[in-house]
Amino acid sequence: MKKAFIIPNTGKPQWRDAVLSITKTIEEAGGESFLEYRHKPELNALNIKFAALEEVSSEIDFIITLGGDGTLIAAATRAAALDIPVLGINIGNLGYLVELDADERDELKKVFEGKFTFDTRAMLDISVIRSGETIKQITALNEAVISKSLIAHPVDLSFYADGILVNEFRADGMIVATPTGSTAYSLSAGGPVMEPKTPSVVITPVCPHSLVSIPIVMSIMSTFQIKVTGEGDREAYLSADGNKYGRLLIGDTVQVSRSKLELKLIRVKNRNFYTILRQKLRERV
Repeated sequence: MKKAFIIPNTGKPQWRDAVLSITKTIEEAGGESFLEYRHKPELNALNIKFAALEEVSSEIDFIITLGGDGTLIAAATRAAALDIPVLGINIGNLGYLVELDADERDELKKVFEGKFTFDTRAMLDISVIRSGETIKQITALNEAVISKSLIAHPVDLSFYADGILVNEFRADGMIVATPTGSTAYSLSAGGPVMEPKTPSVVITPVCPHSLVSIPIVMSIMSTFQIKVTGEGDREAYLSADGNKYGRLLIGDTVQVSRSKLELKLIRVKNRNFYTILRQKLRERV
């Protein structure tokens, strides 16, 4: 019997109905469903078990996220750390990462019949180094972002690759994005779209105060350092995958490198990157 751990986006008004529909389909396919304890008061259904993911990780075959790309990204680090593949089911806006709509019952059953493939995505390890000491460590699927505060002062940054200075510039921020993250904030900031299997990252300045600071595609096997320079009260902040991780001081260095963790996405449909890209490009016209 295959077992799935369901992580819903409880901010969606239809999430309860979606969970009950999905768990019913899983039961019909001969599988078993788990949810976090905190959902038990609202979903105390007979065909659902409740547990912490880390408690039952050795039993779980798949993680199923119910929401959109954001819900899947929020679960990515936990899933990768436990080496559990993820199937994204859409109850929001269809994105690049989620695979199915909530009503595609036959497609979901294929997963429990073993009729699927894996799409492996690279991740980033992000460290904050202050006075020679690592004070924060993060793993991200999409990107690391160094940005200015809400005050309209840009930040001064020095960018290094494998210890070699590449550029110094003043900007509203800087993005280091994986191929997966190239279609997110980096794209909005003028960066290129990268095919998911590309062994690269894109370095995208945000509103640079220069005519020569352009996005650069570089090897994902390199190690990058972004140092906050300058003086005075110019504030910088670190975020990753849309989550804020605190203020950066002048002299701090953000180090970014490829993580040993990788995210396995479950694919059951003939829906590849190029068909999704064509759809998204049409939406932008």
